[in-house]
Amino acid sequence: MRCGPMASRIWTCRPHRPGSGRRSRPRRRGNARKGEATMNMMGRRTALLGLPLAMAGARAMAQSLPRQIRFVVGFAAGGANDIMARLLASKLGEAMPGTTFVVENRPGAGTLLAAEYVARTTPDGTTFLYASTSTLITLLVNRASGLNPTQDFAAVSMAQSSPLLLVSRPDFPARTLAEVIALARARGGRLTVSHPGTGGINHLSLAVLMQREGIELTLVPYNGNQPSITAL
Repeated sequence: MRCGPMASRIWTCRPHRPGSGRRSRPRRRGNARKGEATMNMMGRRTALLGLPLAMAGARAMAQSLPRQIRFVVGFAAGGANDIMARLLASKLGEAMPGTTFVVENRPGAGTLLAAEYVARTTPDGTTFLYASTSTLITLLVNRASGLNPTQDFAAVSMAQSSPLLLVSRPDFPARTLAEVIALARARGGRLTVSHPGTGGINHLSLAVLMQREGIELTLVPYNGNQPSITAL
């Protein structure tokens, strides 16, 4: 989320200094480090347990909330991020009658297109970037975007935790990761693996696997998990 009037209720935003070349940088009120450690340790369970608390606070703010709030997802519809964003939007919509939550898909460039879009919106608390690990990696690796994840966005909450999976068609000859590695060595780069976006965590994990095992894979990027699975 962009740092602005709505964000300032939860975050302390540093004012922009003209000519400084830096945008507002949000700082979490209270013991953010402790909260972050708990969320990282408990993962998905903490995100789900925290949802009723978030909705309770949302009810108290319902009178001042806008008519529509958007969650921008950097992947195509049908993937894990898209599904979880829609579930969250549905639950928040139930908790806040009168406010419509809309999920908007803007896939491409490892979620960079979605991040750039949210960064250009007015910081009024009505547009949220449903970010992922891929978003952070892309912003750090692709310096051409000019975006800084700690200065251009205000973190709100962890929403989900999900593993990385390597799957294949039922007739694929390998059944374990060791067999996949052996097959890749035998085929010499002729083993094709799809993933949901260049520069994201899936892409980098495959790159690490190739480097660690000394193998070559043909990597094919898509604009999300669902197009990648459909191609498979």
